[in-house]
Amino acid sequence: MKRYLTALARYGILCAILAFGTWYVIHNYDRFVSEINISAVNLSLLVFLGLLTLLWESLRLKIQMKKLGADLSVPAAWHIFTVMQAVNHLVIKAGTFSAGYYISRRYRISFHAYCAFVMTYVVVMVMSSGIVGLCASMIAIVSGAETPAVIPLLFVAIVAACAGFIVLARLPVPIPGKPLILYKLISAWREIYTDYKMILTLLLVESLYFMTCSLRFYLAISMLSVDIGFLDAVVIVSVGNFLRIATFIPGGLGVAEVASGWTAALIGGDAGLSGLAAGFDRLIYVVLLMLFGGIAFLTLSGRKEFHRPAEGDAKDEMV
Repeated sequence: MKRYLTALARYGILCAILAFGTWYVIHNYDRFVSEINISAVNLSLLVFLGLLTLLWESLRLKIQMKKLGADLSVPAAWHIFTVMQAVNHLVIKAGTFSAGYYISRRYRISFHAYCAFVMTYVVVMVMSSGIVGLCASMIAIVSGAETPAVIPLLFVAIVAACAGFIVLARLPVPIPGKPLILYKLISAWREIYTDYKMILTLLLVESLYFMTCSLRFYLAISMLSVDIGFLDAVVIVSVGNFLRIATFIPGGLGVAEVASGWTAALIGGDAGLSGLAAGFDRLIYVVLLMLFGGIAFLTLSGRKEFHRPAEGDAKDEMV
């Protein structure tokens, strides 16, 4: 019964958010239409930035899997990632763990290590958003733009907290009586976060990802004739992306867009147009995801060696 209630709440909230968004757009239709300025050039650029986002995310998966011993090619990482994210937008985290099962079978890596990467990746994601936000804040301050002091301080706190969590992995903290699965997860976590070279590489790729996401939102909201600073776009995208990962709604649909609107309102922007811009940006991204995810699924499932171990690949390098 509890499982059904959880599923009902999850999809009920999603439907409620989407219904509210639809009502809001219809209710403010005249206002939005008067603001929209969509050109073929801007739309093409938004599609290009969406594809670039998928590329950064695929490279991140490739780096993670190389640490686990599976040296994926970029096309293979692209196929696995797009299928994974497409499924995640339908059933929460189903794509993530299905991809883990496929990778563990195909490339013979530890599923526990894969889960450790999934669970701890949010630290790298949050830290990257802090780095991008801090850099944007410094540029804004140097250029003389009016920047509330709380924004760069917030990004400094984010970076410091995440860096402290990563350093914590080096401390040998014993956990007596822990189950075998927990032991494997902790061991994998320590193995991941003591590889500083890999962490720096992930931070670089993830920072490029956040920069691209911010440019996507910046372009989408400019198509609604709204003039905001790039720092504002970074702040809005950072909050929206974090809640997209943290929420229990499939793909964070609706939640990230509502959060973007609220964040924009808090920093003096237009909540309605910001939420609409975030929704339009997400629509383009999801269309690309479903298109390339479908192609990737047909490519992967059409292989005779699907789910069969590849010769010479990973051998459970991490416990």
